[in-house]
Amino acid sequence: MSENFAHQANLFDPQIARPVIIAGAGSIGSMTALALAKMGVSEITVWDDDVVSSHNAPMSLYRGQDVARKKVDVLSELLKAMSGIEVKTVSEMHSDQPLRNATVIACVDTMSARLGLWKQVKGQITVDLFIDTRTVESYAEVYAVSPRLAEECEQYEATLYSDETAARQTCGTHGVMYVSMSVAAAVAATAAQYWTAGRKKWCHAVKCDTLEIVRL
Repeated sequence: MSENFAHQANLFDPQIARPVIIAGAGSIGSMTALALAKMGVSEITVWDDDVVSSHNAPMSLYRGQDVARKKVDVLSELLKAMSGIEVKTVSEMHSDQPLRNATVIACVDTMSARLGLWKQVKGQITVDLFIDTRTVESYAEVYAVSPRLAEECEQYEATLYSDETAARQTCGTHGVMYVSMSVAAAVAATAAQYWTAGRKKWCHAVKCDTLEIVRL
């Protein structure tokens, strides 16, 4: 049986969704994929080369029984069972491969990985939106950039810096489920609003432990 989207009919129509490419299938990536799939986004491609570790399960979609399996394989199975959506998976981390004809979402851990993605989408007319997620403990930022607009490209590039200067997260502070869920919700809402009405916020930052929006 197909999903019944009657309760979201006045909020989001799945038929207007763009194809989505998600780079990274960790805590944020897996929950973002779930949110989009449950909204009815039918064309989702996920890139990741990692396997599920025991510490991944509490802050992501994965379960203890999934440890040591490829994240993209498990994610594909779970999303099919939970939403009926068959996601496409690439069992490697994105490096320099072209990114075209999609909304691109960065759920990666390093600034160098973000830069690699950005090089592929900057100025690319077939990429309507680039969404970048960043978290440090319970603080999160979500950037939404139109790669076709020079002013937004310049503004976004000012937020990029080296991995050496990035904030380091220590053991025990790397992630918790309410952060993963909060960021995934922000990403899904950003994409839905842009696809529906062409509107978006350039960036918003949230203290996930208090659900306080600290910057727009």
